[in-house]
Amino acid sequence: MILKKALLLIICIISVLVTASCKSAAPTTAKEELVLHQWKIMDSFEHEQGIVFFENGKMNINAKLADENFKFSDEYILDDEKIIINSKEYGVLNIGYNVSGENLELEYFGKKITLKKK
Repeated sequence: MILKKALLLIICIISVLVTASCKSAAPTTAKEELVLHQWKIMDSFEHEQGIVFFENGKMNINAKLADENFKFSDEYILDDEKIIINSKEYGVLNIGYNVSGENLELEYFGKKITLKKK
């Protein structure tokens, strides 16, 4: 009986330790924050028009622009200030970014767009 209780206690302790170790730490840099979340593209009326996310080494954009669906998925390189994409279709793209709280600001050729964390 004592052996069963001790074994049960050990199993409970191991379960708690495994569960606690599986929780991921909060992102500590803007780069981590950028790729960890999905970002909503919003129109001026705060309606969601699409999404930007990073998965399997690719930057992905799924959006509805001017009543047409737009999809983009290309590999990227990330530094502390910009996303560099070498796209077969669009060439080399340098997109500036700034993560601030729930917002992601993207800048391309002087044009800025603010996305919201999903």
